[in-house]
Amino acid sequence: MSPFEQAYNDHLAADQRWMDEIKRAFPHQWAGDVRYTDAAHGEPGTPLRAAYDEYLRTRGVWESFLHPRERSAA
Repeated sequence: MSPFEQAYNDHLAADQRWMDEIKRAFPHQWAGDVRYTDAAHGEPGTPLRAAYDEYLRTRGVWESFLHPRERSAA
């Protein structure tokens, strides 16, 4: 698997973990709607926040492959 494919797969997995945590934290709301609110980021120290932070980290890695000029400047 190429580094790009690995980054993409890691990001998809992190996205799924974040959505799972949103569903746990907001069981009576539509997770797809909550996702786009500040509440979906979670409070520091919560599993929801950890999942969101991992989502952001993996998104950054994946996006670095989409914008190679920015990646090489880092």
